Formats: sequence, structure tokens, C-alpha cells
Amino acid sequence: MEDQLQAPDASAIVLFRYFERFAIRRIGDNTWVAIGPGADHPIDPAEIERATGDGVHAPVSKAEFRRYAASLAALSHGRWVAVAHTLDRLCGADVSPERHPSVAWVMPGAGREGKGVEAEEDIVPDEAWIEHHRFIYTGRHDVERERQVLRCIREGDVEGLRALRAAMWEDRSGLGVLSKRSEARNRKNLGICAITLATRAAVEAGVDVETAYGMSDVWIQALEDAQGMVEIESTLDRALVSFARAVHTAKLAAHSRHVREAYAYLRQHVTKPVRIGEVARHVGVHPHHLAARFKAETGQTMRQALFALRIKAAKDLLRNTALSMGEIAGLLQFTDQSHFARRFREAVGVTPRVFRQQCIREARSTQVKE
Repeated sequence: MEDQLQAPDASAIVLFRYFERFAIRRIGDNTWVAIGPGADHPIDPAEIERATGDGVHAPVSKAEFRRYAASLAALSHGRWVAVAHTLDRLCGADVSPERHPSVAWVMPGAGREGKGVEAEEDIVPDEAWIEHHRFIYTGRHDVERERQVLRCIREGDVEGLRALRAAMWEDRSGLGVLSKRSEARNRKNLGICAITLATRAAVEAGVDVETAYGMSDVWIQALEDAQGMVEIESTLDRALVSFARAVHTAKLAAHSRHVREAYAYLRQHVTKPVRIGEVARHVGVHPHHLAARFKAETGQTMRQALFALRIKAAKDLLRNTALSMGEIAGLLQFTDQSHFARRFREAVGVTPRVFRQQCIREARSTQVKE
């Protein structure tokens, strides 16, 4: 495990193989402390069979791995965070209790793909047929989370979708079962379903049908080519975000020329003071006419649109630069750091500082080798 995980500056949560979890911390050059193993939900026999179908039980026997997996204690993700914080305190670390531990997914080797259930023609899937084939329905499928993902796509909310998918990387509960023999195959099948739903949501939101279905074909092929769980989930992340971005682009393209030009002007001047009269002069229409058209076509005023653009720019700066909160506030024309923090929290739901910590955690969670 050590050669697959970057050394954290505090305790981390390791998602090992498919459902095992540890809280770990380095206390020396070659010394690690680990609390575990456990899981984040009760492991049912079908999950264990899919894991052994992918060969993750090696080098122990399947029977021994089944006994081990069934014995794992189930703790919620919040409790695993508490375990990591406790490990920090036990090691004498001066780490803020508000800090969220980094999360990494470690896969020790590649599994094999399981064969699918043989196709049968003229099937009427009644209860007897389902029972005969031992097909599985999981009550853990999270319908609300699915709705949130599709809502982000329909609204073209790229940032909201990224944040939601980052949370899903940490909490692996709520997944359906579409393959009994292989968890890798199961995740690919679930991903194909997600891409299909995303395609329909994008079309409903205004994306051209040919474009949306072309994107669907490309992303499903990329998902089939993905090797290993991390690459499968990362590919799905990029696919869903691409549909949200396509919706955002389509919504902009549906606006009149004057509104498109006004929006472009606002986007280009997020770091400068902007007056509505200046925007109207740039577009070449009366300010009242432009304000009315902008509100009618976008559903928001130009001041609201400018504020949203500045919040988006703030997210990008918090995620990709080391600029201080005060520097970002000044750059984006907020009165001061306190004003910036208050308005950012109103829009995003967390303070700029917490948002930056979440971005760091998200980046760390994907820095893992297979």
C-alpha cells in the first residue's frame, strides 16, 4: 500500500480494493499506523462474490476471503472521518478538527472481467424467472442522488456536478447491481446507464440530438476501454461533466445576439468595475432595453449574472492558485475579504476557505496508482 499512496500530512482514509476502508497515518520514514479494516456499509454476499469474480481475493482462497469480508465492521463515512481525527490526536498531531482527511482509493493489481449472463430470447421476466436466475435488486440505490446529478446536467451546472461527484467518490453507498460476477463490469454497466440518462437530460435541456448521442457513443466506448476502478469512475466523471457543459453552451447559444454580446462582455470584465451603461454602449442598445431583454432571456439581471461569473472565477482561483482570500477578493472587485467570504457562502453554501480545502481533498482522492 505504501508505494501506492502519497504520504499525507495528517491521517487519511484509504478505500482498499472494493469495499475495505482504513484510517492511516505515517509516523516515520518507513512506519505507518493503520486502524481497520472496516467498510462504509454492511457488505452483502453478492458484493463479495463480485469482488472474488474480479480476483481481488488473491493470494488467499475465495472461501477465506468470503469469511474475512463478511466480518468487516460497517461505519458511515462520517464515522471514518472521526476515526482519522482520533488517529491524529493519538499521534500527537496538531491538526484542525475541521480538516477533512484526504481520501485515496488503492487497487492492488488488475482483476479479470466476469462473463455476462447469457442472453435469452422471448423472455417474460416474471417472478419465477427472476428467482431462477438469482437476479438482484438492491434497495441501496440512491434515487435522490441520481436526481441531483440529472438536475445539474439539465441546468448546465458544471461546478455543482463536480462537487456532487466528488462527494460520491467518498461515499460509495447507494450503488445498484448490474453484474453479479464482476464489480468492474458492474461499475461499467452503471456508468453506461448514467451516460444514457445524461444524454436524454441534455437533449431535454436543448442540446442537439445528434451531438448528444454522438457524445454518448464516444463516452461509452471510453468507459469500455477503462482499466481498473479508478479509471472507470474518472471516465464517468468526465463524461457527465461534458454533458453539463454542453447544456450550458446550448443555453447561451439560444440567446439573442445582444444578450450573447452582453454576457461575453461581463465574462471578460469579471476583474474590473462594470456599469450597466458601459455594457449597453458596447452592445449598441439602450440600457433599459438591454436590461429587459437580458432578464427575459436568462432569467437573471446583468448584476446577478456578473456576480455568478465572479463566484465561478473565485472557485477557479481557489482551486488552481495559491492566492490568498484577500487577493482574490480584491481581484474580483469585492469590497473586502469579509464581503467576499459572506457573498461566496451565500452562493456556494461554504466559505472560500472550506471550499479550497474540499478541492485539495478532491485532488488527493484521485492521486492513486493502480
